Amino acid sequence: MRAGGARLLLALLLAVPVLVLTGAPAHACSCADVRPHQLLRGADAAFVGRVESSREVDDGAVTRLLVERVWSGEVRARTDVTHDLMSSACGIVLEDGDRVAAFASLRGEALAVHSCGTVSTLHRTGLSVDEVIERLGPGEPPAAGTRSIPAGGPPVGWLAGGAAVLLIAGLLVRRRLARPRAGRAAAGPG
Repeated sequence: MRAGGARLLLALLLAVPVLVLTGAPAHACSCADVRPHQLLRGADAAFVGRVESSREVDDGAVTRLLVERVWSGEVRARTDVTHDLMSSACGIVLEDGDRVAAFASLRGEALAVHSCGTVSTLHRTGLSVDEVIERLGPGEPPAAGTRSIPAGGPPVGWLAGGAAVLLIAGLLVRRRLARPRAGRAAAGPG
């Protein structure tokens, strides 16, 4: 009974964090009533830029934008954003030369955008970039420099490290629970 309980505990210790950490947040990708002021209030960074380049990474893409104007957040003249590519995950495909108004949220150290928080010529949210600028005002010029994401994409190594720590902890618990039985077996019947 005790060994079964330890196995169950070990399985829970390993399974629950993996499910929680790897599960994608639920989104409703209906962009019918997009209002720039609402997007601005909910964003960690809001700006307009033109796509300079885009590269696919493990679970999406990293796109570099040449920033024209900024309404909020720490945004540089060249700023990388992460985003999903699949529409089922509120993804958006951004192509070189596209002009976008981005309302980004922080994902770790990276700025992330999704289809309802990105206004461009490719993904219709009911607004144009010029309409967003008209409603929010001229904004400010971006800070000099580049806000980049390393070539490997957004940092996800902590997930593997966390799983390894949980595995080791589970093995230590299992070993600890097995130790008293080994001591009783060595002592023999009393």
